[in-house]
Amino acid sequence: MNETLFITAIILGAIFLFIILFILLHKRGQNKKTAQQKILLADVVWKNKLQLLLQETINNYLLAVDKVNFILLYIDFGNEKEEVVLIDLWQVKTIKVTTEDNSIYEQRKGKSVLVDKQVSKLQLELTLIDEQQKKNLVLYEYKDGMQNLMEIKRRADYWCQLINKAVKELPHPSTQSSKYA
Repeated sequence: MNETLFITAIILGAIFLFIILFILLHKRGQNKKTAQQKILLADVVWKNKLQLLLQETINNYLLAVDKVNFILLYIDFGNEKEEVVLIDLWQVKTIKVTTEDNSIYEQRKGKSVLVDKQVSKLQLELTLIDEQQKKNLVLYEYKDGMQNLMEIKRRADYWCQLINKAVKELPHPSTQSSKYA
């Protein structure tokens, strides 16, 4: 009886040690990833002489606004090679939050019936002035897994309002000339 309890204790202790080891390795990997992201961000900020007033990381995506140089910074850390996008706020005409949905169909009595819709992508869609093209800044993709989509949508709406406000507050030449006249 004592031998069985002793062997069970050894097995449970070994399992516990393996679990702790895996947790530490995972944490170390996360810390390394975070450090690499901070180095990349610092490098981009330094090279482009940015003065970031606001920044937020949502999933593997970073949004930041430089209200001094009127730049929007977006970094996608989700891929092997990070995607860095700098957008001049002077070039932004409109911005809105959009989603792409996947429709899920089921066969019923030989006919396809729409059963559900699933959000596959949530993004900020920027319409640029000069090019009349749209730039999509992804904040959620289906591959990101089971993230809190409602919280991400709320944060996307916040950033949409923030960027719209920054664009409206740009010192336009017509308003500056009337101040000095």
